[in-house]
Amino acid sequence: MIELNAKVGKPPSYLKNLLINRVIDFVYSSLSLWRDDLERDKTVEAEELLNEQFCTFLNAEAAGEEAFLFHHEQHQASRRRVDMAAKPTKQLISAGTYHSKYEVITTFEAKRLPAPSSSRKREYVTGEDKASGGIQRYKLRLHGADQNVAGMIGYVQRDSFLHFHNTINGYIDELTTTSSDLAWSADEKLSKLESDVDKRTARIKSEHLRTNDSIITLHHLWVDMQEN
Repeated sequence: MIELNAKVGKPPSYLKNLLINRVIDFVYSSLSLWRDDLERDKTVEAEELLNEQFCTFLNAEAAGEEAFLFHHEQHQASRRRVDMAAKPTKQLISAGTYHSKYEVITTFEAKRLPAPSSSRKREYVTGEDKASGGIQRYKLRLHGADQNVAGMIGYVQRDSFLHFHNTINGYIDELTTTSSDLAWSADEKLSKLESDVDKRTARIKSEHLRTNDSIITLHHLWVDMQEN
């Protein structure tokens, strides 16, 4: 748990940035615990059901231990919904870091890797005209419009982390020369892959230019869902 009393005198923006990093680290460290949870139905493969499972697990783990909780299917701009949002508990509100339990600390969009059909193969990055792509929605400010840091969760159901790291960067390279409705740059490619072999998880960062010329940093948190 973040000891907010030890941060007295720090500006709210400092505390919020500290908290966002804590939320992201908490989600990342929970991925392997959730995947291996003996109570979890491991036959589930659909994204929506995996998201619901993971959100339930996160709230159970955070209860009484952390200063935040998680909300599944959080409403966003243009009647969109992001898969998960972290929100403050009474502790953060009492400390003055946040003013309402309805505020959002940060959001997470989740995708299956690979996508469930070949027609959606680039959906982690872009959904073309459907605007169903994970990174695309953050660039368009359909998700996390008022945030500068957010997360993406990757449920790896086939192949390796390195395979998808290279594949996603390849898609971004393609978009730099073919996209007509949204500007993409090679600078937006995923950074160096950092993996935990024992926990079968990986994390990466990327930065993206949004339609209002702001920059959002995305933390990509991946978990290997394949049976050993």
